[in-house]
Amino acid sequence: MTAKSKAREPRSRKPKSSNAITERIRQRAHELYEQRGRVDGFALDDWLQAETEILGAQKQQKIKAAKAENSATVAITALREAWLAAVRCADVGRLASLVADDVVIVHGDGRCIRGRNELEADFQGAFESFRIDQRVHNPEVVIRGDWAFEIANVESTLTPVRGGETIHAITTTLVALRRQPDGSWKVARVVGLLE
Repeated sequence: MTAKSKAREPRSRKPKSSNAITERIRQRAHELYEQRGRVDGFALDDWLQAETEILGAQKQQKIKAAKAENSATVAITALREAWLAAVRCADVGRLASLVADDVVIVHGDGRCIRGRNELEADFQGAFESFRIDQRVHNPEVVIRGDWAFEIANVESTLTPVRGGETIHAITTTLVALRRQPDGSWKVARVVGLLE
């Protein structure tokens, strides 16, 4: 074939991943051919069996990944609900148990809380002044390895303990959660943006 005719050959439009899968199927079909003692006449059978094995394994991996992501989403939802319940009950200890040691929280007014001890002191002060109720609307969660990111609208109602006008605030909140070695999730970073 000349260089000129080579240049005219159609290029494969298959994505690289498709080519890699086809190559794995080809290799497995050849292994089956070898296992049968190189007996001819079974090329289609070998190909179909190899295709079933490779694509079946790939499907199982996708199912396993989907189950893991679903499990993580369920755990993150449970963590969010535990957080909201602890806020309603003014349970500083429970809130502290839901965060990573190096937690960082940036409030909508720019105040920055670093570490579990500062978080406990911040919540203790808030609970001494207010009864707090929070509701989360439209949470969206993205999971990437051992990190998950949730963005949501948070509606907060702060009712002064000693009387006074109730405060209503809506923030867009970004929460970064980190998977722990035991598989649980903890709040690692929070950024609140006042609307």
